[in-house]
Amino acid sequence: RRFTATKMKSVWFVVLGALSVKTHATVLEYHVGNGKDLPFSTVNDAIATAKAAMPAEVHIILHDDWHYLSSALDLSFIPKDGVSRMHITSSPNRQSPSIMSAGVALNYSSFQPWQNNILQYDLRGHGITDYGDFITGSLKDCQNNKTELFVNEERMWLARYPNIAANGTWQWSHVLNATNSSGFITDGTAPLSRWTNATDAWLHGYWTQDWSDEYVQLTHVDPADNYITMGTGATQAKPGGRFLAVNLLVEVDTPGEYYVDREAGALYFYPLTTGPFDAVLSMHEHVAYGTDMGPVSFDNMKLGYSRGTALWFVGVDGVEVRNSTIYNVGGNATVLYGHNIRVTDNEVYNIACMGVAVVGGNRTDLTPGNNLVDNNNVHDYALWKRTYQGGLFWGGVGNNYTNNIVKHGPHNGILGGGNEEDVYGGNNCLFQGNHLEDLAFETSDTGAFYTCGQDGQAWINRGNSIINNTFVGVRQREPTKLGYPSVQAIYLDDQMSGWTIVNNTFIDCQKGVFVGGGRKTHVINNYFSKVDTALHLDDRGLGWQASSCKPTGDDYVNAVVYSKLAGWAGYNITVDHYCTPVYNVFANNSCCNCLQVGDFSASQAAQWLTSFTNNTEVCNTTANVL
Repeated sequence: RRFTATKMKSVWFVVLGALSVKTHATVLEYHVGNGKDLPFSTVNDAIATAKAAMPAEVHIILHDDWHYLSSALDLSFIPKDGVSRMHITSSPNRQSPSIMSAGVALNYSSFQPWQNNILQYDLRGHGITDYGDFITGSLKDCQNNKTELFVNEERMWLARYPNIAANGTWQWSHVLNATNSSGFITDGTAPLSRWTNATDAWLHGYWTQDWSDEYVQLTHVDPADNYITMGTGATQAKPGGRFLAVNLLVEVDTPGEYYVDREAGALYFYPLTTGPFDAVLSMHEHVAYGTDMGPVSFDNMKLGYSRGTALWFVGVDGVEVRNSTIYNVGGNATVLYGHNIRVTDNEVYNIACMGVAVVGGNRTDLTPGNNLVDNNNVHDYALWKRTYQGGLFWGGVGNNYTNNIVKHGPHNGILGGGNEEDVYGGNNCLFQGNHLEDLAFETSDTGAFYTCGQDGQAWINRGNSIINNTFVGVRQREPTKLGYPSVQAIYLDDQMSGWTIVNNTFIDCQKGVFVGGGRKTHVINNYFSKVDTALHLDDRGLGWQASSCKPTGDDYVNAVVYSKLAGWAGYNITVDHYCTPVYNVFANNSCCNCLQVGDFSASQAAQWLTSFTNNTEVCNTTANVL
């Protein structure tokens, strides 16, 4: 094999093999940095040159501490030709990873004293005129499109009332009463008299359920009657609902808070300490994105400061993110849909919405996505939208999610499949060796691992396994009033069926495994310590949820249709005893200091044709086994 290197116009490139051999591509190295006699001063320039060089294998090597993008990187030009690909990485000569930022730096010397320890920055005067938008949205939307402030690589908090407590707990005011969808009477704790002149204030609330939050605009306050008028978006608030107000200049009263006056083009910031600091304002929607494209890898980097999803790639083959940090993001860390995706050995934190989302495979013919999410540390996410923003989001066929840590999320830890990912569903996926901790603490009726069978998904999400995972501290820790006051470590909701749950450990959880009316789920050889209820099974299909599982229901119809497809016979999907939670197996599970092992009776198990054998309390002999 011939190997030559040439330097031309300060761009190094290597030619591998004869050019007439189609399995080889021209290999190019583009070095990026300022003040080092390097050929490219910006990543955007290197990407533009790489686009013109395709087809090729391009290595973009970053040399500086910070690389600010002039626009998000559109990598859709990488062809799916079997040879072209792109690698973006920090220089091996660096002691720490380069930061690729979708934000803009704010010069510390341009912050001016304003009042009461608050600094002011003239954004418009420095050419920054795009501040994004406050938005509302539906149940599972991120609902974030605004610029955000980060200082010394940490997220700052948009001014709010009430403030976040010293221990990190979010604090709330409450709805006392509501007569229509336009507003409500508060409990009197919110200082409405301070908000009478606010022009761009928003409300964040759990308005109708404690498993659903939404942002709506605050349009008017009446301090005399403790009444708040809301903009469109939320359904009618219910008494007991929680809310807080954000984006009010008068509430910049705690170090780390800020406010953007979007009309005047000014930033107000209460610094954490005196003295110089490094400030970044999020700007572009993504760090990098692309559709229907060939392979790209990000290695040994720090990626962040986007208003939306940092890495957004759909219809891709061969995206890799490894040994990197994704942080300080205004949307999701990743949204990756395709095949042969690898997200490994990364840290993901300070994320406004979801952490790592990886989906792929064909539900109809069960072609696997062959995607891997392994050995990532995902923590401190869902920092703007609180619910349905999992640390890991999954879906599709034949994907593995293994050895990850997911910690400190107010709602779900691992979310997906079922009606969360209707088109791709969830089949033949493996969840093994993950550690989930300190989750679902702010909400109700949810799970650290949550998947839902609504919309006809319950009986056709098959072949999934949860093996050798650890769940710690899955408890509702904040008082709630709107919803079923329990959270589960594993929650198979709304007749989700056919799962294998084996050799997992549950420590200090409210409920361990919750099978919500499903069929043919095997829960075997798991260990529960200090869990209130280890095992749950119910028959919701025989009651309030009967419409979905009757012969005319979506679950029944889909089960019949899909079971006839090629490759589906191995699932042995049956519809006999429809709506009854039949053929579940609970066996060889052990508990230590649980309040009860199972919360259904032996007669119920028999009626449901469910096996419940050798499930024992080994530490507290007074606990209820079944």
